[in-house]
Amino acid sequence: MTDAKERWNEVGSALDGLADKLRERAAQAAAEARESGGRSGSGDDVDSAVSDASRKARAAVDQGVQAVGDMWHDPAVRADMSRFGQTLGGALSATFDRLGQELRGARGQAHSAESRVPAAYVGDLDQEGSASDFRRVLFTGEHSQLVVMTLQPGEEIGEEVHDVDQSFVVLGGSGEAVIDGTVHPLATHTGFGVPAGARHNVVASGAEALRLLTVYAPAHHPAGTVHHTKAEADAAE
Repeated sequence: MTDAKERWNEVGSALDGLADKLRERAAQAAAEARESGGRSGSGDDVDSAVSDASRKARAAVDQGVQAVGDMWHDPAVRADMSRFGQTLGGALSATFDRLGQELRGARGQAHSAESRVPAAYVGDLDQEGSASDFRRVLFTGEHSQLVVMTLQPGEEIGEEVHDVDQSFVVLGGSGEAVIDGTVHPLATHTGFGVPAGARHNVVASGAEALRLLTVYAPAHHPAGTVHHTKAEADAAE
């Protein structure tokens, strides 16, 4: 019996190893689904194959156990063999069922990630920048954010420090940017970048509104944010 127990221990180890390999395949299938935007049929193929393998494995166990049980006329032995078959078949089914669940969950995550991908933005920046809103988020992606801002004459963003990089392009008007204590004059089409950690401010010092296009990398404000006035923006901080 000692040898038999060792064999069954090997069966248990083999089942664990099989589960690990199947999980690796599930992760690979999920990666393939993500690369194809969640539209790949490979995940469905794997899930179907797992279900089919589970049915065949259970059927093979049932057939083998029944054949051995039929060799005995003792009802007690047959009952024991039946219970043994149910236990072994249940272990195999549980292994395959767990893999199926992981596959479905992995594909669900891939589809969920696809649904979170934002739509591309294409717009007329002169028109977008002509609005009087203090801040309007136009686009928010995974790694950056596109925003237009309008500072009324004499208005300023306010001295601030971000933990993200920020780049600006002046769409219209004039003013000045103060970056770590250094003042830089601004005019239409002036561009400048502010690295994360730099203290900065932008002031509309001209007679007209200062219209700005700014890019945060990564995003800094919630997607779709609109602050009609600076007071509204300050209240939201």
